[in-house]
Amino acid sequence: MASLEEENPNDDTLKFMELAIEQAKLALDSLEVPVGCVIVEDGKVIACGRNQTNETRNATRHAEMEAIDTLLKQWREKRLSTSEVAEIFSKCNLYVTCEPCIMCAAALSIVGNFPLGQVSRKYFMAVLMINLVGVDQYCHCIQAALSHS
Repeated sequence: MASLEEENPNDDTLKFMELAIEQAKLALDSLEVPVGCVIVEDGKVIACGRNQTNETRNATRHAEMEAIDTLLKQWREKRLSTSEVAEIFSKCNLYVTCEPCIMCAAALSIVGNFPLGQVSRKYFMAVLMINLVGVDQYCHCIQAALSHS
């Protein structure tokens, strides 16, 4: 059963989805597949990313991977341990304009130290391929965000 927040996204959810959509538009402007995401901790955007596979000629440069790499670089500079990174990341939320591919879903689960099946519950908007029930909710939230902008 879906939570009330998933059925009726709040203003913060729409705001963060709009920021993810802005990232997707930047990707599209660069002739990339228009996917964008933001990672939020305590109501503050701490990283964002957009697809950059064509620009970098690197098939792994998906929006989620770009955002994760930004965070990992910051956390490495702070010399955080693996357990500290996992603890911080577990408190973050990911807002993304389409469902993560298997590579990105696995990376999100590894960095956050979550079993793969929990990713769809932890990351609002991140609907995994194995969670087909969430696809309709996901589409509803995207439509709400697009009509709100």
